Amino acid sequence: MRVVVLGKWPLVEVNNGVAVHTLGLTEQLGGYKEFDFYFISFGEVNRDFRFNNVNIKILKISLLLRLLPFLAVILLWIKINSIKPDLIHLQGINISPYAFCTIFFFKNVKKVYTIHGLMSQDKFSIKSLSISLLRMKLQKIFLLILLKSADAIIAVAADFKETIFKSFGEDIKAKITIIPNGSDAKLFKADQGDHGIRDMYGISQNAFVMFHAKAMVTGNGQEYLIRALPTILRERLDAVVVLAGEGPTKKNLENLARELGIAKQVFFLGNVSHTTIPYLISTANAIVMPSIVYKGVMEGSSVFLFECMSMKKPIIVTNVGGLKENVKNDITGLVVNQKDPNALAGAALKLMSDPELAKRLGEAAFRYATTERTWKVTARKTVNVFRQVLNLS
Repeated sequence: MRVVVLGKWPLVEVNNGVAVHTLGLTEQLGGYKEFDFYFISFGEVNRDFRFNNVNIKILKISLLLRLLPFLAVILLWIKINSIKPDLIHLQGINISPYAFCTIFFFKNVKKVYTIHGLMSQDKFSIKSLSISLLRMKLQKIFLLILLKSADAIIAVAADFKETIFKSFGEDIKAKITIIPNGSDAKLFKADQGDHGIRDMYGISQNAFVMFHAKAMVTGNGQEYLIRALPTILRERLDAVVVLAGEGPTKKNLENLARELGIAKQVFFLGNVSHTTIPYLISTANAIVMPSIVYKGVMEGSSVFLFECMSMKKPIIVTNVGGLKENVKNDITGLVVNQKDPNALAGAALKLMSDPELAKRLGEAAFRYATTERTWKVTARKTVNVFRQVLNLS
């Protein structure tokens, strides 16, 4: 059976969850000999290669294709049609040449779509609100057409199924299988050391480090972690917050730290390579994920969460989306209300004052992540969906 996977292949830097998902899942899919896998992606160069038994084809997105996107759809159709796939697996549900090609050119081919997140209004300015609302309506219509064309839908978080897709009807909901993300146990190993990461970034060896690595956007809630720090510092002068990532809210976060008088205790590292993240996790005393629900969009199944769990780190999360699904309060981490700096501060101080609790939570998180949240598990469940759609099981 031939399976074509469509999505963005990370040719250069791997610094976001979808890119990590793509690599982690593809590496495992190559082990299933009953399928021939082909991954087709647009990129900056034309390139063909093999990645753990998976055929990767990168199509150069030229200026002409950027100006005339319908040509990109036609090019995709030509490449996919030459493979004669039994199934197409679409990674993501954004409006794209991948989605248009799948819907309109391969109506008789079985289709599985993976939902990593949802389209939101964040990127639209107030000045163009009317255009934004019209565009959102068009996106919703497109999304309905896309979902109706699917034979099966994979969502990385249960909340997507229970809350976000309810507006599309029971027939869509019935197609959804929940398959969370995983983590790479080879890269994210417990007790591997920090390779001098504190010296590299000028962080005191004696500091209690609270680490967070997500894009700096409103929904990831870094503001509330920064607001929690003054309360923590009243009891623990050695506490620092270390933030990795870039995004539109970074400037506001830097200004907030200065306004609160804690600029020296908040480290902004910018974008960090995925291979450096394990060392930052290793040097951390606690991981904090203060995500919030913003304009109806919430945290899905966080790759970063499972990576930290794999390294036996005590974790503080808010009670939203995939975070509350995967972290059980006082068992595999501490769960607090969203948008509550005092609750975040209280949880952090609890870990600081009780090292045995921190160790217990970290070890329980490790057992959970390394048995239930690996890319091997994700791939096995994904292949089972393929088998069901193709009537192979």
